[in-house]
Amino acid sequence: MTCKNYLDYCIDNYYSRLFKKKNFTLTGSNDTDLFAVNIYTGDFYVLKITCDRGLIEAEISSVHNKDKFIYIDDLYIHIKLLQSRETKLSAWDLKMITSKHLSSEEQVGFLGDNSELIAIVLNKDNGEKTFKAIINSTYKKYSYPKWDN
Repeated sequence: MTCKNYLDYCIDNYYSRLFKKKNFTLTGSNDTDLFAVNIYTGDFYVLKITCDRGLIEAEISSVHNKDKFIYIDDLYIHIKLLQSRETKLSAWDLKMITSKHLSSEEQVGFLGDNSELIAIVLNKDNGEKTFKAIINSTYKKYSYPKWDN
């Protein structure tokens, strides 16, 4: 099985439900023997799903800035920490949130369940703040940007 075949298999079995529900369209594709990538664009964000030597990774970008992608795992951490900022997290909870690696099925669930919040954090006004916060964070001293609704 080539990387492209495996990527297509994962997309058909996991991501296709999200793509149909949220009206994503395939806007780019590329593959070699060891690497394959598909890019899908929706109303609020862009997903780049890659298969690199058999490992599936998904990245997300704002539709307003399609050049900057972040891993969905990092966005998951960012949103989970934002949702729990009113409560004091124990060291164990913080470690569990920041070390979580989502499977393809979990990524689809996360994107589907949090689509409205993701649209807010990646909109034109908040997207750059979100990318900076995620890229610059150490997860120990996490900075929370103030978002415009």
